[in-house]
Amino acid sequence: WGIIDLVWGLATMFGILIMLFVTYWKLALIVASLVPVIFLFTVLYRKVILKAQRKVRKINSKITGDFSESFLGAKTTKTLVLEDKQNAAFSNLCKDMKKKSMNAAWIFRSTNVLEKSSSTRCLEILPERLKNRNFVKFIVV
Repeated sequence: WGIIDLVWGLATMFGILIMLFVTYWKLALIVASLVPVIFLFTVLYRKVILKAQRKVRKINSKITGDFSESFLGAKTTKTLVLEDKQNAAFSNLCKDMKKKSMNAAWIFRSTNVLEKSSSTRCLEILPERLKNRNFVKFIVV
């Protein structure tokens, strides 16, 4: 699937760029010059979000393991009076997961906001004669 998606995405991007060159070549030059910057940003973003998500999954697996162990060793825990200690450890794990999950969500949302604001700025630089065309209305919607 990876190669098929790559070919499909590249074909779509080149098709859009060709149509943009046909329609308005100055804007197409601006867009074409931004492609390497967007590519670099995407690679860096992917590494950051992947690292954040891995931290969340690691803590989630610890929580799952602790939860399972608490069921299996319930008699031993009660016999040794370890409920408060295990409850505190489990609460700390849950708090840590919440913190890491919120961090990952913040990273994801901040790039979404950046994407929306940059596309709005790009539409502001369009000449008035292009703003009234249907393809710009389609992009905005």
